[in-house]
Amino acid sequence: MQLALIGATFLMFQHVIAINGDDIFKVMRAYMHLALAVALIGLLQVVAFFLDVPPGYDLGWLVPDFTMHVNEFGVLRVQSIFKEPSHLGHMLAPAVFVAVLNLSTRVPVFVGRRTSVAIIAITLLSFSTISYAAIFVAVCLVSLNARRGVAAWVMVCGLATIVALYFYVPGFKVRADDTFGALMYNDVLRANFSTLTLYNNLRVAVTHLI
Repeated sequence: MQLALIGATFLMFQHVIAINGDDIFKVMRAYMHLALAVALIGLLQVVAFFLDVPPGYDLGWLVPDFTMHVNEFGVLRVQSIFKEPSHLGHMLAPAVFVAVLNLSTRVPVFVGRRTSVAIIAITLLSFSTISYAAIFVAVCLVSLNARRGVAAWVMVCGLATIVALYFYVPGFKVRADDTFGALMYNDVLRANFSTLTLYNNLRVAVTHLI
């Protein structure tokens, strides 16, 4: 069933590209504009939360099965139109890469720097480990093709952000410790539900590929 679902997903993406004349740049531009719309909705959620306007941040009236999430500090975990903050991280991961690239080069692609800042900001405000992992991977990939000076600056900023998140965001620290324990020592008895799901999916994927 997993192979069938993965195949169906790839087939859908192939049809999207084919409908647009195999113009991957056109598809990417459309995706980035949708990512901006998602980010703007997320920013409106943040504003509504601090202004205490429930219909503005609790979108249960609009999104089926929507559940609002709050972190350890009592701050809203932004999820925009998605059911969970992690879903936001998954969907914006390619946009995060483009945003990091735009902020480290002179000529932005697909969208401007303001849009790039908005996308990264909403990704950080999701307080999702998946979102932070997307930023870290994006920083690493951009550094591979950047000039030495730029690459060093990007890597230092990326690592400093990860360290700060680990020490100052309890949820991120718990997820990181649980994931490390599960992957290195198969310690899943104390892992949280998200880590357990990730661990199980990884084991299933590795088993089927081998």
